[in-house]
Amino acid sequence: ARAMVTGTSQGGGRCATCACCCSFRGLLRLAVAAALFQILALEESAKAVFEEHLGLRQVPERTSLVSPGSSSSANGAPAASPPAAPRAGASQDDRPIDICFCTDAEDVKQIAVAIESIVQHTRAPRRLVFHLVTSKDKAGPVGVSLRKVLPEVALQVHHNSTLEGHIQNLITAKTQVKGYVRDVLTSPFNFAAFYLDAFLGLSAAETSKRRLIYLDTDVIVQGEIIDLFEVDLKGKAVAAVEECSQTFGSYINVTLLEKLGFGTFNASTCIFNRGVFVAEFGRWKEERITADIEQWMLRYRSSEEPIYRSGLSQPPWLLALYGRYERLGAEWNCPGAGRETFSEVERDRFIDEFGKAHAEALGVKTVYRSGLGQSKFIVPFVVTCSRAAKLVHFNGGLKPWEQEWWEKRTPATLCALPSAMSAPEGTQQANDVQYVKCLWLWKRHLTLRAQQQLQVTRPVHVCLAAADASDLLPLAVSISSAATHSSLSRLVVHVITSTSLWKGFDRELRQLFPQLALHVHHNASLQKRLEGFSGASRTAPFKFAVFYLQEFLGPWALQASKLIFLEPGVLLRGDLAELHEADLHGLVAAAGQDCLQRLDLAALKHCCVSSALWAQAESSLVKLDKTCMANLAAFVVNLRRWMQLRILQQFESPGCSKGRADGICAVTHLFCYVAPFVFPHP
Repeated sequence: ARAMVTGTSQGGGRCATCACCCSFRGLLRLAVAAALFQILALEESAKAVFEEHLGLRQVPERTSLVSPGSSSSANGAPAASPPAAPRAGASQDDRPIDICFCTDAEDVKQIAVAIESIVQHTRAPRRLVFHLVTSKDKAGPVGVSLRKVLPEVALQVHHNSTLEGHIQNLITAKTQVKGYVRDVLTSPFNFAAFYLDAFLGLSAAETSKRRLIYLDTDVIVQGEIIDLFEVDLKGKAVAAVEECSQTFGSYINVTLLEKLGFGTFNASTCIFNRGVFVAEFGRWKEERITADIEQWMLRYRSSEEPIYRSGLSQPPWLLALYGRYERLGAEWNCPGAGRETFSEVERDRFIDEFGKAHAEALGVKTVYRSGLGQSKFIVPFVVTCSRAAKLVHFNGGLKPWEQEWWEKRTPATLCALPSAMSAPEGTQQANDVQYVKCLWLWKRHLTLRAQQQLQVTRPVHVCLAAADASDLLPLAVSISSAATHSSLSRLVVHVITSTSLWKGFDRELRQLFPQLALHVHHNASLQKRLEGFSGASRTAPFKFAVFYLQEFLGPWALQASKLIFLEPGVLLRGDLAELHEADLHGLVAAAGQDCLQRLDLAALKHCCVSSALWAQAESSLVKLDKTCMANLAAFVVNLRRWMQLRILQQFESPGCSKGRADGICAVTHLFCYVAPFVFPHP
């Protein structure tokens, strides 16, 4: 294994670092002997693969698969005025145009593209001042990266850890919202747009006369940004784009709000998207809009039944500004360029408007995908507003800068080609309309040089749990196979073991894999607590290690927001980066399927689950009865989401003691808790 990782060999003599010759030799001799006897029992093909990773067989040198781093008033809503128009004579205004983005993402290619698209379409680029609100740790690196590729642009990077912490303390994620909450929704920077004056450090005098444009990072601008800046707000604090394909009722439980005495809202009112808005912050502060948004966030936290149906930042924005905003023209937010599928209603509406032949010419069809229950999807999603849009919004799961992770599993979203653009190769024609992949509209603003300079290499965190000395050999095999097929510069390996073994494991593994970032973790008090769950068996606690990843890993759990958990002995034949970047579809984990085992709902009910959790899970599980189980030998966990679901607290609840004492395996426990939240990965 060492020879494979380091690319060296020590000839026929004894290896100075051979495990059998180290101070750990006694236990390891037994482990190696037992493992070698097991090898003899394997069929020849499996034996050959296993021997490769023990260094017993010569194999050609491999390279990584991935290069190291890629309203109308008729419905009872407040009466709305026509879309805001540019102010008369405002074109002579030479004030700076402040444009703000908020994100804590490491990958800033989308911001570079958004800025470049704005600059390309304006007549006065020198008036533009771009502001990026981010976290303290990313402010420096992100600023440097963006200035490299946009040297002529006026860019200011802002951070405020105190304010960030204040926002984080207000955020509440409830699993009842569509069953899950995506990670990005719980970031403070999903709410930072409501605090722009504070993040930018504007004084009271500056705020009183400051107008700001806020844009989500997943947009491109195809119109003159000055026209957006100079709209007449007619005394309002904010102007935003209405989106009548969605209504208040889809985001907010208006019946519950009225019942709780929080006011009367019309469920059929069009929403106004917070992804693009113009604000006069003097007026914003006079109307205490930020305070009103915070009040709705606290009401959501305190309500026993969720007052939101979807999202986390959009509902309080909608509620706080209900009837208090000016409408922007629809051309300033053409949504859906990152969407994967049509709903049946949307597909039928598209066919009614454009005709069945139009849809067929674009390949719109229904596909079926098996998983934890079979589902049907209507693909690809088609965006028509892009033809005349001044801003295209890539909301949805198919982000252009993440193309490599989704292009193999789903067709790209199609966008109507803007009339002023020449048709590229691969353009599709339907009647008199030309369509391109939406990501082409985005990519045309990103040069190859900029793409290379902004390439982000995310570490791939892998975790294995070892109960005793005999686990060292299969542990080494799994790590060796991972190192063989993945980029060493990206791998960060974590091993969880007992307090008595961690020093020996740490020494042996570092000698075997000197080029790997490797960390061995132990926790004596946690181990003792786990032994109380598992009875006499001293190895049993580590079967439950997956429930305690954040406790064992400590600060690493916060850094590794996503983590791959492997059973020792698993052989890997592909790049772990692909598994690490698997789309979890907003759920807590992604796992393969094991159709040799079937979900038995009756048996699962015996699993240690509180009555409240079972009531929540049963409705999701009942349709999955007798379907394939999740194979948890190798799976991806979203650690932040895991902690938000409080799965550990459920596992340790008093109602669990019988299930644990009965010796139900950790896999059953895990599946019982997270099955409604696990996405079946191929």
